[in-house]
Amino acid sequence: MQDFNACPSNNFGELLSQFCLEHELKISDKIILPVDSFTYVSDAHGTCSWLDHVVSSKSAHDSIQNIEILHQFIRSDRMSVAPTIKTAAIPQNLLCDNKTKNKKNMKRNKVTQQQKLKYQQAGKIWLSKIPLFEELTSCDNAMCKKQQQIHMLQQFYNNRVETLKRAASEVLTNSPKQKHNIPGWNKDVREMHKAA
Repeated sequence: MQDFNACPSNNFGELLSQFCLEHELKISDKIILPVDSFTYVSDAHGTCSWLDHVVSSKSAHDSIQNIEILHQFIRSDRMSVAPTIKTAAIPQNLLCDNKTKNKKNMKRNKVTQQQKLKYQQAGKIWLSKIPLFEELTSCDNAMCKKQQQIHMLQQFYNNRVETLKRAASEVLTNSPKQKHNIPGWNKDVREMHKAA
């Protein structure tokens, strides 16, 4: 997701479309959202533009369930773009590796709304502590082959993934099953249990 300043109806939009075509990428929001969508409002000119986009690979695009422009959340003059990802569509080896795999199983359908909010809050705080080095943003070559740049980008990505895993592990881990006591059970079965 990025502020590309590339409205589909202007020259920058054409450049973005051409770039995506050349690099086998998809402008997912342009495919999924209605043509009259907008992410930018100019109060001075009384106009709206669609400048922010979700650009993805084919496999990443296939994992997108929905994209929503959050008009209720405005950052200065921009609206947030929020894709919903189908995690079941993501290959398992991309979700975690054997070294960092969380041994605790967590059932997503058992997560409470309160746990989701705690996870979002914790994730936001912890992610904000990961530094974004200038070297990561200074290269404008999408096909960059500089090993130092690639290493730094991979490290940045790994830090973000590990941070979110930690948040999930600490906040969302389902509590262990409680012993379920049946009234009278011990009294009625105690002697048989001793005999066994």
